[in-house]
Amino acid sequence: MSPYSCLPSIYDIATSDHKWTEALDQIAQSLNSSGAIIYAANSSQFDYEVNHVNSYYHNKMEEVFVYLERFQEFDKQGIMKLFSSPVFDRIDDLDVWPDLDLEKGREDLDFLRASLGVGRRAGFNLTAERGWNATLTLQYDKDIIQPDKGGMENSRILVPHLGKAIELNRFYSQLRKKYNAVLSVLDKVKIGICLASPSGEILISNQQCQSLFDNKDGLYLDHHGELFIPDEDILNNIRENIRQCSATAAGEHTTRTIDILVGRTSGKDPYLLTISPLRDGENEFERSFSGAMIMIVDPDNPPQIASSPAAKVFNLTKTEVEVADLLLKGHNIGEIADIRNVTFDTTKNQCKSIYSKMSVSNRTNLVKRLISLCPPII
Repeated sequence: MSPYSCLPSIYDIATSDHKWTEALDQIAQSLNSSGAIIYAANSSQFDYEVNHVNSYYHNKMEEVFVYLERFQEFDKQGIMKLFSSPVFDRIDDLDVWPDLDLEKGREDLDFLRASLGVGRRAGFNLTAERGWNATLTLQYDKDIIQPDKGGMENSRILVPHLGKAIELNRFYSQLRKKYNAVLSVLDKVKIGICLASPSGEILISNQQCQSLFDNKDGLYLDHHGELFIPDEDILNNIRENIRQCSATAAGEHTTRTIDILVGRTSGKDPYLLTISPLRDGENEFERSFSGAMIMIVDPDNPPQIASSPAAKVFNLTKTEVEVADLLLKGHNIGEIADIRNVTFDTTKNQCKSIYSKMSVSNRTNLVKRLISLCPPII
């Protein structure tokens, strides 16, 4: 199965919790495995957990539970190895247990072969973000000694897209939990979000996004309902990436996501636009819609989010939390120094420490990182 044909099903799970089996079945077929299991969970912040299997296991769940009850310690070793592995790198069972003798077997492996019909296993870490984990694990037929290279090549295309789809699924999970919807309740998200057709027409924009357009500070809608930016090169780049992301959602391209800075006529810090593929997995808007989602971060008017959730995840000090909160309220370094009655250089160093710990380079990316960590949903 072509990896590109899996992309629509993969991006369906971004906005739906009912498409996991179909997506995992297509992934398993494309990667030439029997089983496929997805697991994702927050280590802190809001409640979020995903644990799904493909249809290979639907008649074998009793055996799966027996395996987990008897041999969970072995699975823990494998999962912990995946959590610490580079994102999207393939990790085989022999990477976890290099001294494992596949011929002699082991009690847990004997059970897998006899009760579930699988032998070799592999997995992928699906996120580089701290604060939550996500993995895909594959299980191969018991008679397969070495997984084929074709499946490995396909994984290089599919796995990063699966990681992006789960990132979006997590972002929207609170909307599904509170309102049992996503695309029809985007006004509940306190950050600018709009949906674009492949042609670039903005079809839906939430209240935050509409407010940004109404300000006309270097970013607004033209009379065709398309984004307009005075800088023609940036405008063409945005339009091209909307087209590519829309094509990815339809299974015709591989662009996963792109960040673009848009300057403002007021001279304030630029907007950050993040463009991603989008499918309407629940048919809230248009059946089988394939387009692009645009998230707009305004660093001078960020949503009301606290930096406290990041304190534990990124090991911020009490002082750094206070400084980060002021950054999130739109204050610059000089203003923060005055508010806290400390020197400019001290505040500048504190900001540098915050950025370093959170792996960001400026206030705009700090806002984006915290939005990802704890989505601003009411």
